[in-house]
Amino acid sequence: MGLFTKREETWTKESLVDYVERAVDKAEIKSTLSSEIDEIKYMKLAIKIVSSYIAAAISTCEFKFYDKNGLAKKDAYYYKLNVSPNPNDTATRLKYNMVQQLIDTGESLVIENKNKIYFATKFSICNDYSINGYEFDNVQIDKTTLDKKFNRKTSFYFKLDEKPINDLLKTIDDKYNKLLKIAIKTYGKSISNKWKLKIDQVKSGAPDFQKEFENIVKKDLKEFIETDASVYPETNGYQLEKLDVASSASDSSDIRNIRKDIFDMVAQAFKMPPSMMYGNITNLKDVANQFITFAVKPIASVIGEEITRSIYSEKEIIEDDKRVVVDISTITYRDIFDVAKGLDKLISDGVANIDEVRPLVSLPVLNTPASKQYWITKNYGKIEDSLNPANEPDNSNDDDNEDDNIDDEFIDKEHLEGGDIDEGQE
Repeated sequence: MGLFTKREETWTKESLVDYVERAVDKAEIKSTLSSEIDEIKYMKLAIKIVSSYIAAAISTCEFKFYDKNGLAKKDAYYYKLNVSPNPNDTATRLKYNMVQQLIDTGESLVIENKNKIYFATKFSICNDYSINGYEFDNVQIDKTTLDKKFNRKTSFYFKLDEKPINDLLKTIDDKYNKLLKIAIKTYGKSISNKWKLKIDQVKSGAPDFQKEFENIVKKDLKEFIETDASVYPETNGYQLEKLDVASSASDSSDIRNIRKDIFDMVAQAFKMPPSMMYGNITNLKDVANQFITFAVKPIASVIGEEITRSIYSEKEIIEDDKRVVVDISTITYRDIFDVAKGLDKLISDGVANIDEVRPLVSLPVLNTPASKQYWITKNYGKIEDSLNPANEPDNSNDDDNEDDNIDDEFIDKEHLEGGDIDEGQE
């Protein structure tokens, strides 16, 4: 986005928002305060910011498959959800579109067709609230509409609340739009140039005055005021003066305050840290933890549960503990040197082995006997071992050595006092 310098340029909504809020030439701002400004939708923009944050976070997550033995072997579904779902998309792009639509509209659909999965840009529910499960038709993939129905076993249907949050915000948006138009209109008036045209009394009484005023004076005056660089031909009987309204001029703070109210409200509705809406994040760690815990994790759980129930049977889920989990542990960036001590602690305490730790810092697994082995330092032991006297060190040898030292002292003492000497020693 940038500032506009030529009137001939095509203005977009995004650039117009940025443009109005900057301290630029008042004549340029005035030219934007027309019908185009009514197209600004701060509520829609705020929801887009939220959905893009959450979609970007989840789209980079690995969808992991588990069974009763732990992490399961990678299969066809793993490949579709993490690498290539279909000939046209990457898994990251499909997941991004899927999550963004889920937040924007409250629901989204991914269908399976010819052993490939696709994101449905549009769809309809043909048997709403059916006890046998939803069925979907009019499914559109990009610009192609599929002439078939999909059920819950051939699709992933993600849904948030029964009434999407953005529908609830729409009623509030209507009120704010009215306030926004008033603020924009007031701001436009405050920075508009005011002119006064003095007309000679004799001139105004002339028979052809009205025709001259409409065709010449009014047309020339309008062009002079609306054009950046122009000349106004002032004739006898007319005197144009500019009114000084600087004392009553205001700034665009009212517009910015309305935008801030809307952004903060949307952030609270989606449990987002408000600072993320503006990009001025200072305490990154705390903000990221709040964002992942309250904004990302609930949606990741909805996605994991829906995929699990769609591809596995009740028996597989209960007896084999098969499930799909969206791994949100790698959303935040980890510098390998910053987390080195923590990784060492996981390994040395036997919490994880080397192969389980390496992916946390984007390193490949080694798949060696040593890397799959669990380790624990000698600093740890059973509490029973510390309390059991039988396990205390045997100091009997130390006692014998102490007696030997006493005997040695006794012998030395007798020798010094001139005791009997063995004749054999002589």
